[in-house]
Amino acid sequence: LLSDRDADTITLIGSELFGRDESIKLPDSVILNLTQTFLRKDTPKRITVAYIGGIILPVVFGLKNNASRVLLSCLEGLQGQALIDGLLLPVLFSTSSKSPQMDFVSRILKQSPLTSSTAASLLNSLATSSEFSVNDSNAPFFTAIFKNSPAISTKTLLAFSTMIYESVSKDSGVAKSLKVSSLALAIVQKCGKKFDEETKQMYAKIVRELKSFMAKRVDAALKKL
Repeated sequence: LLSDRDADTITLIGSELFGRDESIKLPDSVILNLTQTFLRKDTPKRITVAYIGGIILPVVFGLKNNASRVLLSCLEGLQGQALIDGLLLPVLFSTSSKSPQMDFVSRILKQSPLTSSTAASLLNSLATSSEFSVNDSNAPFFTAIFKNSPAISTKTLLAFSTMIYESVSKDSGVAKSLKVSSLALAIVQKCGKKFDEETKQMYAKIVRELKSFMAKRVDAALKKL
């Protein structure tokens, strides 16, 4: 069984592999073998996070095209704070995250939908951050969360909806985004029954800010609640 002390060793391995040459490409078979060595059901969280940060993230950030199935399989079934701290938050907060990176985390969700507790923890972490905002790139990722994890608390829904409102009201490009409108529609359709009056009012404000043709669909879904 690996101990927490091994996390430093994993970080060092990752530094040696990627620190000197950002263009290095590890074969899928090597990544798979490393994953099978370090990630098991009884692997402590600190080691899991260290492994993802040291080995998986450099590969993900180096993607120029969509990830292979082998790379996706390395994190299959991973849940909880290790997934949030190790993969999701670094990718979502990074300014280096483009289409391949967002596609990777979205496909992770499709193969292993987040549990309600993991989804709530992630959304709360983002909603309480002044450095994060919803945009055209990450909206499909959140749409997948709400479509697959509808059991989210009213408090979390309000916090995340407030973040959407701040994003669309401050950025006209976000307000015009079809992907952001699709996210708003998914939340209303999947979670609308849990809306309290304050959340409904927040969504009314969101609808007024949306500039895509889908704003009318969001408004119609909201009025059906």
